[in-house]
Amino acid sequence: MSKSFKTFLIVFLLSLPFWWGVNILGKNLENFFFKQYYQSPLSVQIPLFYKGAGLAAGEFWAAEEIIPPKFDIEAKAAISVKLDKDGSKETIFEKNSEKILPIASLTKLITAWVVFEYPEYYNFSREVRISKEAIMQEGDFGLYEGQLISINDLLYSMLIESSNDAAFSLAEALFSETKAKSEEKIEAFVALMNLEAKENIGLKNTYFINPTGLEVESKDGNRLSNYSTAKDLVELSKNILLKHPEIFEISKNKSAEIFNNNYLAVNKNIILNDNTVGGKTGWTPTAGGCILLVQKSERDARVLREAETPVLNEKEEYFINVILGTDSSDSRFSGMEKLIQLVY
Repeated sequence: MSKSFKTFLIVFLLSLPFWWGVNILGKNLENFFFKQYYQSPLSVQIPLFYKGAGLAAGEFWAAEEIIPPKFDIEAKAAISVKLDKDGSKETIFEKNSEKILPIASLTKLITAWVVFEYPEYYNFSREVRISKEAIMQEGDFGLYEGQLISINDLLYSMLIESSNDAAFSLAEALFSETKAKSEEKIEAFVALMNLEAKENIGLKNTYFINPTGLEVESKDGNRLSNYSTAKDLVELSKNILLKHPEIFEISKNKSAEIFNNNYLAVNKNIILNDNTVGGKTGWTPTAGGCILLVQKSERDARVLREAETPVLNEKEEYFINVILGTDSSDSRFSGMEKLIQLVY
């Protein structure tokens, strides 16, 4: 998206009183926007993900099952892609890489992307007041209602320890100067997430309903989730590497002292190593175990370690590895270790 379009988009979303006045949220914020500013309405539907099952609706979107080679990963989908410095990609391994699946907290990578894409609204030193609604998100991550936390610390909390409170607060922060309700701020931010995913990054089979990756139970009892494909997540990772590598820089920390050094954020990713560029983990009952890990090649990592002054190898290579839908939280890590052994 062009800079002028982005400016228009933010102004449009920031005019929240207008949105609420015409009851846009009752219809669906993103659908309204696309109908108004694109030639055709948004055609993406939200598939329903049921607990303990795969796709319950929208199954027809999934690509044909890829016949796995002798090497296999015990997961619903997986992919490993080598990315050269010039942006060219080579697929090393894939299993159901175009199958649409829930992605749990891998969602937080796109939440961070929006923050980095709109720096004029996200000064990292700016402090955000934590809302009651943010604290109500699943998990306890050291935040409390009324607390003032910097955008920078919220990013570290979200990307290192996968704080849902922090992700929710970052989404609210974009519209903190408005009188909109928390629910309305989140709806507008999610619309922006989807626009960025499709129009800026080019993700074809990805859709978000919240900034955290948590499951949402509908009125009829179905479990709704953010969804994507392993292939789309490779494309997201490529764009992060090329445009906002700081996201991965934060995510590879094993721990960090935040909130005025009063809290230690600890990374749940137990397989971070010297070659790690960045990544994210995720888990929900419906999504199962999910993990995305970007590794630098052994050769390039060695060059960086041995150089007196860190420099990039002209033939720098990355390996982007994604696993979705493992049976347990632990098996996502064992599966990723197996995938890393394959590429190295």
